[in-house]
Amino acid sequence: FPDSIRATDEHGGSPLHYACQNPNVTPEIIQLLVDAAPNSASHADNNGSMPLHSLSNYVLDETKAIKILKLLIEKQPEAVRHANNNGDLPVHIAGGWGRRSTEFCRLLIEAYPGSERRTDANGNLPIHFACADNTVATVEYLYKLSP
Repeated sequence: FPDSIRATDEHGGSPLHYACQNPNVTPEIIQLLVDAAPNSASHADNNGSMPLHSLSNYVLDETKAIKILKLLIEKQPEAVRHANNNGDLPVHIAGGWGRRSTEFCRLLIEAYPGSERRTDANGNLPIHFACADNTVATVEYLYKLSP
C-alpha cells in the first residue's frame, strides 16, 4: 500500500489527481492521501496539471470542494501559481469549464493575488473562460477585479 499511494499512471496521474476528480470524494480521503504522500499535492502529471487543477475541473459538491481546496492550498500553497502545459492556472480552469463557484474562484485569487490578470498560452484570462462557461456571478466577480 505505501508504494501504491505514490504510483502514477501512463499520463502521470497520481491517486490524489484521481481522488480530486471523484464526485464522491471526501476531505478526509484527500487528507489521508496527502498525509501518506506529502509530495503528491505538488506532483504535476504529463500535462503539467497538479491535483489542484483536477479539483478545479471536476464536478464535486461545492461545500466539499471548498474544504478540499483549502486543504490543498494549506499543503501546497504554490500550486495556485502553477500553470499547466497550456498555461492554465487553477483559476482559469475553475472559472471556466470547471464551473466552480464564485467563492472557489475567490479563494484561488486570494491565495494568488493578480492571478485573475494572468493569461494562458492562448492569451485567455480567467474571465474569458468564465464568460463561456460559468455563472453571471462569477463573471461579475472577475470583471470587478479587472482594471
